[in-house]
Amino acid sequence: MKKLFSFVVFLLLLFSLAGCVTGVKTALTSENFQNYFDGNASFLVGDMTYQCEGFNVISGIAADNIEKGYALELYVFGDENSALSMYNETLDIISQFVKEPIIENGDNYTKYSGSSSSTFWAIIKVENTVLYCETSKGNQEEVLKIVKDLGY
Repeated sequence: MKKLFSFVVFLLLLFSLAGCVTGVKTALTSENFQNYFDGNASFLVGDMTYQCEGFNVISGIAADNIEKGYALELYVFGDENSALSMYNETLDIISQFVKEPIIENGDNYTKYSGSSSSTFWAIIKVENTVLYCETSKGNQEEVLKIVKDLGY
């Protein structure tokens, strides 16, 4: 009986520790991103690959919310270093405007978000991808929900 109790305690401890591991995210593909927005008439999805010339970009895709005037952009790069370069370059620009940024780092991702007096930004690098979001502060919660739904 004592061995069974010890085994059950061990399993509970193991499962609780496994549940605490949250430092890994799955990188999106352009197809996953587009599929999320397909059928939603509020979004216009289009190619943005041309935005990242010189960064070894494989694909770039944007989902523009026509009604509310914001966009989410996903870029897939040929390697993680190219994604990191794009992330850092974008971060250098938006960090000039952000007050009190929120920075989150995991095993395979880094996330930077924050606001100015009127604009909210988020930039998330997961492996060889970068998700960029910019919106008015009034749409911040809606954008954050989409980011969460996308797994970022």
